Amino acid sequence: MQGGAGMANWVRPVTMALGMSAVLVGITLVGVWAAQGDSWQVSRRRAIAAGGPALHRHLDDLKAFDAWQTLERRDEPPTTTFSTPSGGVGAWMEQRTARAMSKTTITSLSADVVRYEFESTGFLGTGQSRLDVVLHPAGDRTDVEASFTGRFTFVTRLMWPLFRKGLTSAVGDHLDSSLATLEQRVMSEGGGGTPLPDRGP
Repeated sequence: MQGGAGMANWVRPVTMALGMSAVLVGITLVGVWAAQGDSWQVSRRRAIAAGGPALHRHLDDLKAFDAWQTLERRDEPPTTTFSTPSGGVGAWMEQRTARAMSKTTITSLSADVVRYEFESTGFLGTGQSRLDVVLHPAGDRTDVEASFTGRFTFVTRLMWPLFRKGLTSAVGDHLDSSLATLEQRVMSEGGGGTPLPDRGP
């Protein structure tokens, strides 16, 4: 009897300690979850020796946009459908593969900012994100800033602590590559002379 009582006296504090630990872990996870907010963002900037009109030819129409952006590139070549017209606010581009679908829509367009909204469906569910391309005139060049904002889903929020560094790095690489291709296309049209060195983020 004493052995059983002793065991019960030993198990009870251990159980309480484990329970308190679980509560603390839960509180910590809730705190981390709340601190992440609703979205995450990666930005890159590149100086291009061209003015706004030369750049807008590649920004305002989704067929031209798709020729330089790499954010929506797939390992498997997609079937792409464009709205008619393919440029201006409300224009959209839909890309489908056997495993995923994405839709890009121009939702805002001004002299300084073009916004693209993305909606994608894949093995992680449905995700929403956006790309803002902001033009900063700087004399004989334009500093082109590309800011990608991803919105958390339940799954991506849970995975964020593990994959944050790799994901933000990959998106940053895509933005750098996209801006470099944009510059090449603008320069090939005589957009403004010799390409300027990248000024970095």
